Amino acid sequence: MKLRANSSQVIIQSTKSEVELGTSVKLIKGIPHIPLSFFTKLIPEISEYHVSFNRSLSEISLTSKYHFQYQEAKDRRTVVIDPGHGGTDVGCESLNGIREKDVVLDVAKRIQKICQNNNIRVLLTRKDDKTYRPSQRTRIIDQQSSSLFLSLHCNASFSDKISGMDIWINNQNGQIRVSNDKNSDVDQNGIFFRPLLQDDHLEKSRRFAKILQAQLVGQSRRPIKIRENPLAILSNIYMPALLLELGYLSNLDDETKLQNETKRQEISICISEAIIVFLGSDKGK
Repeated sequence: MKLRANSSQVIIQSTKSEVELGTSVKLIKGIPHIPLSFFTKLIPEISEYHVSFNRSLSEISLTSKYHFQYQEAKDRRTVVIDPGHGGTDVGCESLNGIREKDVVLDVAKRIQKICQNNNIRVLLTRKDDKTYRPSQRTRIIDQQSSSLFLSLHCNASFSDKISGMDIWINNQNGQIRVSNDKNSDVDQNGIFFRPLLQDDHLEKSRRFAKILQAQLVGQSRRPIKIRENPLAILSNIYMPALLLELGYLSNLDDETKLQNETKRQEISICISEAIIVFLGSDKGK
């Protein structure tokens, strides 16, 4: 889409249509300020979300059009595991034919079995080799009352020297933040807003990431880094959530490890132990 300073029209390039916001986009000291109507009017037209504005709190919130309403898990011991890719979407693939979609599904099922043996309910976004769009996975998640979300993936690089695991946290650093500066010439409301979704659980996601990093320390040839970036796959998940890269299929050592059933079981045990520790530490918080 295209927005122009001092214009109240937004051009949707995919449909070659225009949407009238009713209030112009302002450029103040070189920083674009977007009117509230961008969220309340435009976002519902181009996405799967309803947008509501709480004037007393000066916040906007996004909710799924599939009528999901978040509730805390009743027993606080329900986890959603997302084995990435599936079906025609194989993910990355090693030179020897080891496919990401197969590795992550196998590890997810192992985690499910271990956790269930410890009285933790584990739900999988896919149980077989089928293709699921991101919106379909989100709907599966939205229908459950869960305490934790973990998406499993493998990595690949042009360099076969790069190896190891990575933990990713969704952090919308680039989003517009709330501004209560009464002197700012922004719009008729005098404030600006940001969507509130995964950010609400950022600290809990960070805590789980550190627990997971500690449990997996012996499973990676290099230090496991915790990275924070805007991640589309996690942005619509309203609970503590991480994405774990199990290793690089482009690296021979990682590939060998990930195709070995004993190593997969060891990794699954470590992940399961991290989940157990996190859920135990999260009681009453």
